[in-house]
Amino acid sequence: MGLSLYSSCLALGAVFAVGLFRAYTRNMGLPIIGNLLGMPVHEQWVVFGEWSKTYGDIMHLNVLGQSIIDLSSTRRTTDLMEKRSLIYSDRPRMPMLNELIYLPYVNALIMELLRWHNSVPLGVAHMSTSDDEYDGYFIPKGSIILGNAWFILHNPEIYDQPSEFRPERFLKDGEIDLSIQSAEVAAFGYGRRKPFDRKPTGRICPGRHFADNSLYSLVSSVLSVFTISPAKDEHGNAIPIRLEVTSGFLSYPVHFDCEIKPRSAAAEKLIRDSQEF
Repeated sequence: MGLSLYSSCLALGAVFAVGLFRAYTRNMGLPIIGNLLGMPVHEQWVVFGEWSKTYGDIMHLNVLGQSIIDLSSTRRTTDLMEKRSLIYSDRPRMPMLNELIYLPYVNALIMELLRWHNSVPLGVAHMSTSDDEYDGYFIPKGSIILGNAWFILHNPEIYDQPSEFRPERFLKDGEIDLSIQSAEVAAFGYGRRKPFDRKPTGRICPGRHFADNSLYSLVSSVLSVFTISPAKDEHGNAIPIRLEVTSGFLSYPVHFDCEIKPRSAAAEKLIRDSQEF
């Protein structure tokens, strides 16, 4: 009985050893220590480069439970280190303007901000300088012309459930959906440009591009370092926020309470350091 048990243990040990050897020779790594024994000691960059010829330009290694990802091409390093830099760095920083194309949700958020509630709902008034006839309507000289920007951007035939704040309406498969009418058709006024063209050619809000860049800088910077949440009542419950706006030529939200806190100690330090500039 004892000899039989000993033989069985020996056989199982041999199978286990063979399994470990095969795993090691296939670069699968060993339990616990992973690829530790196979890690190069000298000129690791050269060895990793050679390995990439066999295993590809993105390679995973495991050393004592620590995952190590080696990237051996410009495409891989650009995709991760630049396009997703906010994920692959623990150093908080303010997003740059040239990173807007890599932040589609922030882009969609800004587009929805411009659409959801325009600060000049009826637009800036124009005046006809002479009699005109348009689509069967006679428009006398001196008429005040109003472009109802609010309704244009809340038209239910164009925007599904237009009263809801939904940045996702401008996204499709993780990218900006260019088939959805941009808020820029009305958010920045009207002038000499092709209808619904995103490239104005003449009279239109001269500060449009400045406003775009300012909104991106403000929104992306605030979101990167602050956590914003509804204020709480005396019982610790979140107080619902309802859209209430002023009426008049300019329309803006009335006062509401909220909680704004730094996302981390590192974010707080970045905020305080930025105040010195």
